[in-house]
Amino acid sequence: MCLRRPWQFSMQQHWVHLVKMPPVLGWIAAVAVLCVSGVHPSASADVPPTRQVHRSLGWISGMYSIGRDDDAATFRLSVVDGYLKASAPAADDGNGSPRRQTWRVFRAHESDDRNMLQHVVEGTCLDAWSHKWMKTPLVHSFECSANETHQHWIVHPSAMGHAWIQPHYLSEWCLTVAFPNATASGQPEFADPTLDRCAEGRHDQLFYFYP
Repeated sequence: MCLRRPWQFSMQQHWVHLVKMPPVLGWIAAVAVLCVSGVHPSASADVPPTRQVHRSLGWISGMYSIGRDDDAATFRLSVVDGYLKASAPAADDGNGSPRRQTWRVFRAHESDDRNMLQHVVEGTCLDAWSHKWMKTPLVHSFECSANETHQHWIVHPSAMGHAWIQPHYLSEWCLTVAFPNATASGQPEFADPTLDRCAEGRHDQLFYFYP
């Protein structure tokens, strides 16, 4: 499955030829190009489809706990001692425990759909980092910087109501929380969140944003 944003292609090469046509033929050809490319003539070409979905679901900004609820793996992303972790949902004990699993999601730039995810207690941001000598990129919690591309994320809504969380500059990688190991106590033991190749049908790459 390719999770690249659907508006990431330019039709400039088509328009160069269209402007040389007679007006009527040019108009007919323009409609044909739009239909073939999957763009409806009445749709706004300036607003990417994914960003429209984000706004309708309220994902551009807000306070959320992020995780997944199912029989095999119910968890929330949190930061523990400075490290990004997946842990069982915290009960409200009156001491602010759920806040350790709360993230502020906001847009990094007005011009596109890049988001930043900031932990409300630690004040750090979700960060993806890679290097040529690394086999796979790392995901961790680091000091926030609005101009740091490593901290810009794309949230792709899926048909299941969950979403893929993808580094903006690493378009083939997705945030992943593996299914937990069983323990003698019966409490699930979660692996730390990682980045792995995006793949269709992988439930360990699906997340839900809980208001």
